[in-house]
Amino acid sequence: MIDPYRALTGVPAGARPPKLTVTDIEWCRDLVTGRRGYSWNFVDGCEWASPGCDNCYAKDIATRFAGGPVFPNGFDLTLHVERLAAPLYQRRGARIFVNSMSDVGLSGIPVDLLARAFAVMALAHWHTFLIASKRPGVLRSRLSRPDFVAAVRAHVAAVDPDHAVQWPLPNVHVGVSVEDQAHAWRVLELLHVPAAVHWVSAEPLIGPLNLRAVRRRRDNLLVDCLAGEVRDPTGAEVVAALPAALRWVVIGGESGHRRGVRPMHPAWVDTILADCAALDVAAFFKQWGVHGLTPAGTGAADSARDRRTTRLVALDGRWCTGVEWARAATHPTKVSDAVRELWNDHHGADSTTQVRPMYRVGRQEAGRLVRGQLVEAYPEARHG
Repeated sequence: MIDPYRALTGVPAGARPPKLTVTDIEWCRDLVTGRRGYSWNFVDGCEWASPGCDNCYAKDIATRFAGGPVFPNGFDLTLHVERLAAPLYQRRGARIFVNSMSDVGLSGIPVDLLARAFAVMALAHWHTFLIASKRPGVLRSRLSRPDFVAAVRAHVAAVDPDHAVQWPLPNVHVGVSVEDQAHAWRVLELLHVPAAVHWVSAEPLIGPLNLRAVRRRRDNLLVDCLAGEVRDPTGAEVVAALPAALRWVVIGGESGHRRGVRPMHPAWVDTILADCAALDVAAFFKQWGVHGLTPAGTGAADSARDRRTTRLVALDGRWCTGVEWARAATHPTKVSDAVRELWNDHHGADSTTQVRPMYRVGRQEAGRLVRGQLVEAYPEARHG
């Protein structure tokens, strides 16, 4: 085999390839050994795509260290060709998050760079690579093109002429990030992307999400993304089958230190987990985020401290602070129209808001348990 670092990056022979970065992301761990996985960032930087990006951890990190050796351009798109071959030098199989500091679906990433990255994933067949994007349309367009697949095969052949490339790559799981029902259309696009496993990262989950009833805009049909079925507008009758179905769903609440970090309603979690269980789709609950189900400490629930740290979240995704909620009850003219409307809706005769308190206690205190249990499952991994 030709030196992959030289063949794929053009770096002179003898140069030492960079190592992968160990990650604490829970869904990169080996569930049997507990061994941590890796992140592989051959691209840094991204662009805002939807409200799920508002409190982006990657942007905060890159901005904090902007101008330094790791993020010289801050969160602007930066290509790191020298990092491409890193997975090939990690010989022990692992789960690898691809571009945790960017989005593989960015149109600004050169097509040939992406083809070389997929060639690395084909050659490093002992790893499982995890891709999560908010831009499935770009991935569908690129990964479906015969010339893209041919480019991947050519780059593989330049390193190992005897390596047969199976397409889609069996060790690459392609997913989308979906924060609420309004952005569930990404799943419909995803299921047309060539991939061995299609998955969803519902993190940060900031609104209800029904993956069994995603409305297709062009014809108003309902799509059951977990079953891989297209139904009539009422959902009563199956009228067509999708080319694929979701095989894995990750759920997580929002974390971070900003004041605007949004709470996750427990009912949203229950709905997704129940739907996955009904169709035997692997589910993984990553975290509640910074907002937990119970207040910190043992003080009274109506104390001033708890009002400051409480977030009232409705089933439809609207939320406010405990201070705003209390003020809406006593001084309704001193809160915003949105808070006053939420308070009035909740106290209406036919209320379906299901407002419940969540408590800003920090990510570690909030934990990862759902009804006292860890929910951790992966889809079956295949390797070429």
